[in-house]
Amino acid sequence: MAQRDWKEVLEIIAKAKREYLSDFLTSDELFLPNSSQPNFFNAANGNLSASQLGKSRPGSWIPVYHPKELSPFFHDNNIMPIRSGQAEFFFYKGSVFINL
Repeated sequence: MAQRDWKEVLEIIAKAKREYLSDFLTSDELFLPNSSQPNFFNAANGNLSASQLGKSRPGSWIPVYHPKELSPFFHDNNIMPIRSGQAEFFFYKGSVFINL
């Protein structure tokens, strides 16, 4: 379920602002949104949210507990969505999973 939701999130972001994620990937920034790429839905909010994306039931896809819950885009580009509030998240460039 979560993988499908995150794929839809990527599609929603790409439709709303096509270069948003690709600009982040080529930047030196570690987090998105950030000062050079604010939240384009609401610049006053430092996080992206399920409601801004028109997504319901964020508890079933935020937070991410296992790498398999993410679509290949996240693995291929080494970025992670991080829960940062109720139904809110930001992207982090890097991995938060470790293999024990």
